Amino acid sequence: MGDLLRKYIEEKNRLMESENIVSEIAEIRNDKLLSMVFDMFYSLRPLRRKRVEVCEHPEYGVIVVGKWIRVKNTWHTYGYLVHDPDELYRVIVSCGDKIADHVSKAKSEIFRELVSLARKIKLYDVTVERKINAPIPSKQTLYDGKIKYYMCDRIRVYSSSPSYLYADICDGRECYTDMFCVDNATTVIVFEDIIDDVNELYRELKEKIYRLKAENDKVISKMKELVAAYSIVWGRKR
Repeated sequence: MGDLLRKYIEEKNRLMESENIVSEIAEIRNDKLLSMVFDMFYSLRPLRRKRVEVCEHPEYGVIVVGKWIRVKNTWHTYGYLVHDPDELYRVIVSCGDKIADHVSKAKSEIFRELVSLARKIKLYDVTVERKINAPIPSKQTLYDGKIKYYMCDRIRVYSSSPSYLYADICDGRECYTDMFCVDNATTVIVFEDIIDDVNELYRELKEKIYRLKAENDKVISKMKELVAAYSIVWGRKR
């Protein structure tokens, strides 16, 4: 095995810690979290017999409650049923109490408690960054035989797209942000000298995500207890 290949494999193995973290947190997502929240509220259908307008949401329009929750804009006659978990979550956070006031008496208190719990949900919108101030090779010059090094001021990762690593770079003329896929060979080469910093960045992201998940799991558990009597069918048909 050549020295260059051996060196590459060594550095690739060092970066595997970050790659493994990406795989580990890949399933901890807002869409899955909000889908569970949706299921809790959906299990209480029908909410009431007759439709009634209850409030106006600043983003979606008039909120209507009947057997289920509708959104009605000025051009709608009846509006549309809310089947998007993210949309329902935003409606509940904004108008949940007013909706609860119009839910049937048998379910209004449970609905109100669900609203209170839903507002305790913490979305996985995490950004972690780390100041570096170290030279790294420009990926644009790696393959033309004239490698140039530029100063990397900061590296950053977002929980919404953890497989991508962002670097703030200054080349002497301008500063810009470049994006790298953490499992790409180019990333191993560019970040060879700061792989420890990259791994530490992903460790911090993992810690924050799992801290939020632990809190959310408690909230979801309480919500499930509230609606247990309604024999909710997880994995509803929409």
